[in-house]
Amino acid sequence: MHAKPKLLSLAAATLLSCLMFASSRAFGQNHIIIPYQQVSAPVFSPPPGTYVSYFPPVVITSATSGAYIRYVISTDPATPPPTTTSGTLYSGPVYLSLAAYTYTAKLQAIAYTGYVNLYPSVVTVGYYTVVPPLPRRP
Repeated sequence: MHAKPKLLSLAAATLLSCLMFASSRAFGQNHIIIPYQQVSAPVFSPPPGTYVSYFPPVVITSATSGAYIRYVISTDPATPPPTTTSGTLYSGPVYLSLAAYTYTAKLQAIAYTGYVNLYPSVVTVGYYTVVPPLPRRP
């Protein structure tokens, strides 16, 4: 009769993997451990907010060097966010168009790279609103 295998606790499994790594180093085997990291979230400049008469062009950046950025602009709150394969690939300032005189645009962006050990960033969301200027008093 075979004995049932026993599950290791997390502490025991961690200790075992450390011992295995140390013993492999002692016998000349080189193992490289590459931790997974996340691409820095996109940043909008100027920041989301309310602007009078016009939308300023929006520059989108990521602190991760070489990151690609995809974005989606919408007026519908239910519009899905961009992914690494959907949305418009960023190539320069984003110009939000004026569809009505009082208008709010939802800008969403994601940053990613082609590297396996870098997860895509979280989606950054910003709301830009344009309002008419106050009327001039005679």
